[in-house]
Amino acid sequence: MKLFLGALAVFLFAGIGILHIYWGLGGRWWTENIIPERDGVSLFTLIPAGFFVVSALFFFAAWVVLARINLVWIPLSPSLVDLGIAIMAGIFFIRVVGDFQYAGIFKSITGTPFSYWDTRVYTPISAMLSMLMVGLRMP
Repeated sequence: MKLFLGALAVFLFAGIGILHIYWGLGGRWWTENIIPERDGVSLFTLIPAGFFVVSALFFFAAWVVLARINLVWIPLSPSLVDLGIAIMAGIFFIRVVGDFQYAGIFKSITGTPFSYWDTRVYTPISAMLSMLMVGLRMP
């Protein structure tokens, strides 16, 4: 079961990482849906370096998951790998709850392209990743 959970998590992490590389290299597909906005103004500016940093974090997360299911070696103790899995579960759970304004299940600002896709895609994927990380921690 852990192998299946881990493979699903790695697939999601790698896919999201590849998408961020695409955006970092200048791709524009879907970018109109990834930034929260207020009164039609984006809350932040997209920069390539940001996409590459996020991509690296997702690929690192995939590597940690692969280590957790014993498919790759990582220069960390098993207890640190397990701690990393727990931290990822917490991070994605916090993302599901959200910031109470723009993202997550308790967002108050709706009616924007970001909020639409956050409700239908981003928050559910975050919930799935959180649950997968919890599943990977089970004995």
